Amino acid sequence: MSFVKQISQWIRQHQFKTLLIGLMVLLLGNFVLRAVLEDSAHNLIYYFKIAYADTLSNVYSRPWYQLLLPIKEWTGSWTSTSLVLLPPLTNFLGSYSTLYILLNLVFVSVAVLTSWFAFRSLIFSLTMGLCAAFTTYNYHVYSCSGSVNQYLIVSYLLMVLLGHYKLLTTRDKRNWWRGFWGVSLLLYVLSYEGWLDYVVYLWLTIPFFLFVTRKHGDTRQFNHLVKILSIVTVTALIYVVLKVKLGYGQSAGSESDTIFNYKYPIVGLEDLIGNVITIFYTIITVFIPGELISSNSLRFIGDKKLIAMQNGYHADKSFLVPMHHLFLWRFYAGFALAVFLYWLSKLGRSILQKPVFQNIVPFCFMMMIITGAPMHAIVKWRPMHALPYMGYHFYFGVIGVMLLMAYCCHWLYANRSKHRWAWGLICLIWVDVLLCAFLKPPYLSFAVKYLGVGAYAPRPLKVLLKLLSAPFR
Repeated sequence: MSFVKQISQWIRQHQFKTLLIGLMVLLLGNFVLRAVLEDSAHNLIYYFKIAYADTLSNVYSRPWYQLLLPIKEWTGSWTSTSLVLLPPLTNFLGSYSTLYILLNLVFVSVAVLTSWFAFRSLIFSLTMGLCAAFTTYNYHVYSCSGSVNQYLIVSYLLMVLLGHYKLLTTRDKRNWWRGFWGVSLLLYVLSYEGWLDYVVYLWLTIPFFLFVTRKHGDTRQFNHLVKILSIVTVTALIYVVLKVKLGYGQSAGSESDTIFNYKYPIVGLEDLIGNVITIFYTIITVFIPGELISSNSLRFIGDKKLIAMQNGYHADKSFLVPMHHLFLWRFYAGFALAVFLYWLSKLGRSILQKPVFQNIVPFCFMMMIITGAPMHAIVKWRPMHALPYMGYHFYFGVIGVMLLMAYCCHWLYANRSKHRWAWGLICLIWVDVLLCAFLKPPYLSFAVKYLGVGAYAPRPLKVLLKLLSAPFR
């Protein structure tokens, strides 16, 4: 027996041990990327020092139970299990960058372990871990460092999804996953107002499956779905009532000013359409290099040269030339959305005919992607969304992309006897994730600087090449 076959056999016999080894490698890779190549100790600014230095001591001098409510001094944010935890954790760990690295490691671990307990698939879990370890979706943390709390939020979401899945698939009446889901849901609810994205996702998805289970006579699943939807809906109603009653709303002109505050409804409708397409395209391009998702002319040539190349034609309207290149990505987005909706509807029709696992799982992940971030979709269109780059706003859909990519790799591996290029495609997906960790930051930096909403400092590829070339100097 060859050495490769021996290794393959050992992996098949010791999958959980292999998973733990893979997790250690991913954690090491994540640490090297964030701590060394991104040099987060120098590039990450302590958020509360620049944003809430004057109110920090006042907030933490209150009784602990008041920290479980929206905090008026922090724009009324309800972030009891995320943002509120960051200052004491920073004091305990000694630095904000250490906290950033630690929460990254937590996110990677949760991504690997929750997916393992759900599907028991080594390929699925390792792909999830790879995506979590090398994603750039939250790279905006170097401009808005408060988004360090994102890693707690997405960890809670993954725990909620695991509990949700186990409630529907475990038949033991003494199912302790009920408690796990309940605790995870509470942590998620108190972490960020964006948890309402999960509510909208359930409102859009569960009614479809209620129809399917009723059609096929699956009373057990029907009752479970009704209970989950009812619990989440009641929780959301209580949450919204408390949020409104406490009176910490967003004022006109704030970042989260909604489309409902427009004087003319048609403006809000057009903003909603633009937001939905922007959110979708930003989500699905998280693991695609910047050169393939937007205008390279604007990025590498610049708006002034693009105007100059018009040679003075229609000079008073020449500012529209860069606008053409700025919004070129919307053509790609429209095409991608049409293809995506076609495959989503095709899966939906297949489920109606025969609700099997291999159709239901990707359908649910695709619904996460198309749901995207409904709480951001109803916010007025902002200049920061002229380019598809701000992934941390749309974390719910990003997790959907990660899950769908992991499932595709799992499916390819499970059907490798029928697909001779299965391993090649899996490796291609893994290499793409790794490459994006180094190729995406320059595009993100361009977008941020062009739109004037901060500046990304880290250049991991530049640092890596410098380290590799050091022995030859």
